[in-house]
Amino acid sequence: MVKGRQIPQYGVDAPGVVISFYAGALVLLACGVALFTCVDRVQFLIVVPILLGAAVFAVLGTSMLVYSFIGKYRLRDHLLRQRLWRGNEIVLDIGAGRGLMAIGAAQRAPMGKTIALDIWNAKDLSGNRPEALEENAAIEAVDGRIQIVTGDARQLDMPDSSIDAVVSVFCFHNIQPAADRKKAFHEIARVLKPGGTAMIADFPGVERYVDFLRDAGLTVARAERCKLIALGGIAGYLLAQK
Repeated sequence: MVKGRQIPQYGVDAPGVVISFYAGALVLLACGVALFTCVDRVQFLIVVPILLGAAVFAVLGTSMLVYSFIGKYRLRDHLLRQRLWRGNEIVLDIGAGRGLMAIGAAQRAPMGKTIALDIWNAKDLSGNRPEALEENAAIEAVDGRIQIVTGDARQLDMPDSSIDAVVSVFCFHNIQPAADRKKAFHEIARVLKPGGTAMIADFPGVERYVDFLRDAGLTVARAERCKLIALGGIAGYLLAQK
């Protein structure tokens, strides 16, 4: 039982990448300072590009932290606003992580059910495990409406035409090769009910998924860039209907 009002923790996305950016910034900064202060007095034009590189790495790392703590909440709300919710939907969140999207969907469908599916890869999200999602769901008082499932998007273990809405954020670029992504989109089309919607956000170039969705029998209603704080504004999303 959760005691008192706690704050849900949704983790840092791609923590290894964030650490690499900051490590790169520190290494370049150290090199730049060492060269600048060396006895040979290296020319200023040599030091400047190194320090600029350090600044670029630091900005990239910071932008990813801004996304993790601010941007992804805005992205979630923007994505979920694309559907007119009845409140009794069966929702599938692919790549649920620590539950940000699944919990948001469960809050909009209090009489429905949300299935949170993931393979729980810690490289994609810090603390990525089912227990973290369970804890966040309990804090947000939606734990009774979320079913946590370990599964593969390429082979969904659920009946045909059983899902009202599919949501997914920054998951599909991890599915390699492209043929496997195509298989996952076909699975989405299979489990969606007639009239169901798929709301998918990923890196720019989400348009490359349009053909996969259409080939699976879905109608793409929207494919555009998100005008939000999301990894420095480089998120795009798709809205598709069956």
